[in-house]
Amino acid sequence: MALKKSLQTDGDSTDAVSPSHSSPGRLGSMQHQAHSESEIARRRAAEKRVDEALARLDAELYGYCAKCGDAIEDTRLERDPAIILCAKCGGEQQ
Repeated sequence: MALKKSLQTDGDSTDAVSPSHSSPGRLGSMQHQAHSESEIARRRAAEKRVDEALARLDAELYGYCAKCGDAIEDTRLERDPAIILCAKCGGEQQ
């Protein structure tokens, strides 16, 4: 829940950029817009992963691999609480 809250509040502080910090001209505006859109997409994806982890928690499936059903290692869950695969199934990709 804390991770989800931080994703939501971090987005509030990056929405507005003062003119003194933005790049001048059209190219700067386009770059800023592209960066903002990618940041929004990244936040939405992270929020979705957290929501899915919370749903697994409610279903008593949290901490178990979505592929093989074995327990996910504590170190992996500490590094990424929304992880869904154990080391055997996910390797270091996730």
